[in-house]
Amino acid sequence: MKRSNIILLITLMVAAALVGTYFLLFHVFDIYSDETPDGTQDVVDLTIVSYGEEDLAQITIINSSNTYVFTYSQDATLDFRWEMEHPTDFEAYPFYAYKYCNAILKIQGTSIMENPDSDISVYGFDSPTARIKYGTAEGVVEFLLGDSTPTGSGYYATADNGQHVYIVDAGIMEDIEMFSVEELASDYLFVNQKALVQEAAFVREGELIWHLRRENRGEKSWIMIAPVTAQAEQTTIEDKLLIDLVNLQYTTVIETDCEDLTKYGLDKPKYELYVQGYGQEPQILLLAQGEVSGTGYLFGCYKGEDDVFTVGQYDLGFLDISTFELVATVAYFAPLVELDSFEYKLGDKNYIITITAVEGEYQYALNGQPVEYAQIVDLYTSGVWVEADEIYLLSVESRDYLTITYKHKDGTQRELSFKSIDEQGAQYLLYDDGFNTGLLFYRTTLAPIVEAISALESAE
Repeated sequence: MKRSNIILLITLMVAAALVGTYFLLFHVFDIYSDETPDGTQDVVDLTIVSYGEEDLAQITIINSSNTYVFTYSQDATLDFRWEMEHPTDFEAYPFYAYKYCNAILKIQGTSIMENPDSDISVYGFDSPTARIKYGTAEGVVEFLLGDSTPTGSGYYATADNGQHVYIVDAGIMEDIEMFSVEELASDYLFVNQKALVQEAAFVREGELIWHLRRENRGEKSWIMIAPVTAQAEQTTIEDKLLIDLVNLQYTTVIETDCEDLTKYGLDKPKYELYVQGYGQEPQILLLAQGEVSGTGYLFGCYKGEDDVFTVGQYDLGFLDISTFELVATVAYFAPLVELDSFEYKLGDKNYIITITAVEGEYQYALNGQPVEYAQIVDLYTSGVWVEADEIYLLSVESRDYLTITYKHKDGTQRELSFKSIDEQGAQYLLYDDGFNTGLLFYRTTLAPIVEAISALESAE
């Protein structure tokens, strides 16, 4: 055999050996393959579905418990805009609906099948473990959770009926199964939406700390029966009080049909919460720090009932709120748009400021004579926004010092009487708390008002 042929033969044998080794290592033994034990390949983007709340009008979840339908409200004033539409035999729980829906707005896989089988029953999609329907403006996208994988570490999932098959972590079942209305139906201690609260009050160690009420459902115009009428403090009321009330839940039932509330301290409760929803009977919750309740928990029961449970102390942000902190230094505020006029009476001096809206602009008169706003700005601003330094019950004699009468466009009027209790002119704003428990006063300074009146007198 020629030398050249021998070399060619050896070359061909070496090449064949290399090709055989390649197939043996890379395909038979699969040494460097991307594929997972479940027959999938890792990729960079494994997002199956991803939505923002505003992208959706409705979410339907079908899990092992029930079918739940949630709609997204267009009412931007709601704290939690997911509302339960089905089932209708239970109340809506906005906070939990929010947590539930937001937990499934974005679902990612751990891997994706390289060449999925066309028979979707292979993955259990013909009889899914759970399904989620996302209702968008363009239509409905259905997420299917199929059978568990052979290793048991995840589930097969698809959002296009099997065209793309993913494997998702087994933990997704916790998100899909965590909502059961039946279990939540008794957790809430009061109504579960701020819009449903008509009246609420809080008593601490026998002292009425605050009491508020409104007439129309959902409105923000609260009447602060105690400690002060303060329309300017609506945000404080919403943030500090109602948000805690409507989300308040018990943690554990300690004893049913309790015959001795004294062992829990509930015979002399430290706190009392009064809440009335529209069209409902008022509920009064008693709370006490018993010896065995544990750190961070209070014992609770409804007044007149004998089931005792624990409530998280840190879920009640207003338990130790001071009255002064609640009103946030505002003793009285009169919105300009609500006033026709207001009058100052200081000794034998009277100053009446009238306000008239002409073609969208305000015009002012002082004691019947037209004036520029700059001439009365100090008197006006110091009178319609009265700030306080502290709050207390007046127990000594006082004398009249200044009266301001506010006349509103709706025909009502409000009169504030400032008192002085010493010769040095320490002034106080008188306020009757409405419960005949005493006269509640707000220490304030009248210096801006007195200075503004003096400036007007000097200009006359």
